Amino acid sequence: MTATILYAIIPVEPEKRWKVAKNKFFLILTIVSMTLFLTGCDNPAANPSNVTYKEPTDVVCYGNGVYYFPYRGVNYGNALSRFIKTHPELELIDATGDGNGSHGRDIGYFVVFRDK
Repeated sequence: MTATILYAIIPVEPEKRWKVAKNKFFLILTIVSMTLFLTGCDNPAANPSNVTYKEPTDVVCYGNGVYYFPYRGVNYGNALSRFIKTHPELELIDATGDGNGSHGRDIGYFVVFRDK
C-alpha cells in the first residue's frame, strides 16, 4: 500500500519508481527512528533528585592516591560526589574509565586524588 501511494506521487518513469520509493522510505524511516531515539535520551543525571543514592562502600584504595569506583552512570557521579564530600583533604586530579565492559564500555572508574 505504501509503495502504491509513493508511486502515485513520484513523477518518474516506471523502471526507476522502485529505487526512488525505496530511497524515500529509508529517509522517512531514518527520520522517524532518530526522532524516537532522541526523545528517549532523557538523562536522569541532569536532575540529582531523580537519582537514588548508593553509599560508596565498594570504593577500592590502591594506595598512592589511586581509587577504583565500581559504579557507572549516575551512581558513579553520586559515589564520587559523596567520596569528595567525606574526604575534604583530597583533591581530584584525574579519572578514567576501566574499559572492562562489553565492547570497551566502562563498568567502573579509576580516580586519582592528591592531598590538598
